[in-house]
Amino acid sequence: MLELNDIKPLRKKLGFTQQQLARQANVSQSLIAKIESGSIDPAYSKAKRILESLELLSQKENSRAQDIMTSKLMSVTQDQLVLDVAQKMKKNNISQIPVLEGSQVIGLISEATILEAVASGKDVSKLTADDVMEASPPSVAKDASMHAVRDLLKHFPLLIVMDKGKAKGVITKADILSHLGK
Repeated sequence: MLELNDIKPLRKKLGFTQQQLARQANVSQSLIAKIESGSIDPAYSKAKRILESLELLSQKENSRAQDIMTSKLMSVTQDQLVLDVAQKMKKNNISQIPVLEGSQVIGLISEATILEAVASGKDVSKLTADDVMEASPPSVAKDASMHAVRDLLKHFPLLIVMDKGKAKGVITKADILSHLGK
């Protein structure tokens, strides 16, 4: 069973801020700070909520990429017009989309890349995905740890989840936040 002096080391090990833990436990961030510094002895009910939240976060930390990925892999091909790509992104309420050649991910188009194309003065109605796509996003194995996924998402907007050389899904920061909220 966890104790009050376990809160700070476990929270840090899991990579969560005091604010994130406070939100999960429905307590104030200042209460977390005071408990961690040892300057307050919290009410039993609040301590219980914090410790239960840490246990829940710890269990979620053991999740794998396949547990949190969006398995409906939306993609475009390199010859699709940028306007069609933008329309597909808007229709599906997504901010980035992988570009595939066959079953291989060869690039990524984001809202930012489309805006850059518009700002450059090029005739966007004639541009294809191949003309504006960014480098391919990183891929992770379906059994990649939550820690590895979170670290990569600090640097990339989207990850491709692979299984036996085939793209099976995507993970974004929104997927991580949704998983934590469950």
